[in-house]
Amino acid sequence: MARDLPAIKIVRTTPPNLVGASAVDERLTVKPVAPGVWDEFLQLQISPATRRSYAAALKDFFGRELETEVSVGAIELFLQLPEREAIGHVLNYRGQLLTAGLAAATVNARLAALRSFVVHAYKRKLCNFRLDDIKSVKAQSYKDTRGISIDQFQLLIDGIDRSTVMGKRDYAMLRLLWDNALRRAEVCGLDRADFHPGEARLYLKGKGRIDKEPIDLAPATVEAISDWLASMGESRSPALFVSSRDTRISVDRLYQIVGGLAAAAGITSGRQANERVVSPHKIRHSSITALLDLNGGDVRSAQAHSRHKNLSTLIRYDDGRQQLQGKAAKTLADAISEREMD
Repeated sequence: MARDLPAIKIVRTTPPNLVGASAVDERLTVKPVAPGVWDEFLQLQISPATRRSYAAALKDFFGRELETEVSVGAIELFLQLPEREAIGHVLNYRGQLLTAGLAAATVNARLAALRSFVVHAYKRKLCNFRLDDIKSVKAQSYKDTRGISIDQFQLLIDGIDRSTVMGKRDYAMLRLLWDNALRRAEVCGLDRADFHPGEARLYLKGKGRIDKEPIDLAPATVEAISDWLASMGESRSPALFVSSRDTRISVDRLYQIVGGLAAAAGITSGRQANERVVSPHKIRHSSITALLDLNGGDVRSAQAHSRHKNLSTLIRYDDGRQQLQGKAAKTLADAISEREMD
């Protein structure tokens, strides 16, 4: 298992009291395959973030539903359960997540991880069931895509002290979040070798991609990154953006930086129910929405900018930008009000 992943702790413990486990013990010889199949499965995932998510999902399933640590015995017994019992555990787990009030996207991500792992084990003939019939819960995606305004973002970056080395770094990262609508994992995953100032290009491994793809940079973005690199000095890390300890900056640290700059600018504290938290992803939303404002709602251009695979996602951004639902509600309400006045 890759060392940079928050690996599930695979331990050899007494197997949990799974439904159907006693019958499995009587009929089958449990083969010591779990550690190998889990490591193998994780290595199939193309993104470190996906690996972390899948590892956390399996840990949560065994802890929440089976009340045990993830162990060699637990994985082996679960994979060798009869289909009915195994599916019953997963359905019950889904119910627990919904009862706990977790967001639909979170529930679906954990179910997807379990389905994917079981499919891998099934292909390896390590279990005789699949979880394809366990449906995801209906989610409302991209509910609020408005973000912050151009003026607010300008206020945010104006608060960066660009006379300092870390200020130059933060400014360059913020420019990428805004100018190119990068995701925070994309920013943190960049290496210095990915930056080609002469071509005004950055080579980026986007979400769900295996190979890096080039994206064009604006002159202001090239200047910001070049200024940071000229001031950072020597580094043992290949990362484009490093911490004060000369290690690759983490996605959590980038989240803290953006939130701190926003709070210092007085944009939001994120503590009240009606306040919107300013995060790296919120800046990405803001960048896409601002582009739609500036280009008259050209969703094709916004799709190239955001690198969204599905054009319908950009239509949601455009609807959010124009507040179409709210305007429609007001039009209908005003029509009733006018009749009441008559």
